[in-house]
Amino acid sequence: NIIGSLFGEMNETLFFVSDRPGGKGGKDIWYSKVFGDSLGAPQPLSDLNTTGNDVPPFFSSASNTL
Repeated sequence: NIIGSLFGEMNETLFFVSDRPGGKGGKDIWYSKVFGDSLGAPQPLSDLNTTGNDVPPFFSSASNTL
C-alpha cells in the first residue's frame, strides 16, 4: 500500500510512504529517481525510517530537506 507521495526539488526524486517489504517496519519512506517518463527502482530511505509509522513526509524547498 502506498500512502501519499511528493516530488523533491527539480522533480528528480519521488518520495512516498509504503508498508511494502524491505523497510524497517510499519510504514516507511521510500524514494524513486525520476528518469524522464519512468521511475527507478524504489529504495527505502533507511537513514530516516524507524520501526514505527514514518508519516507524513514533507519537502521544504527553502532548505532543500525532507
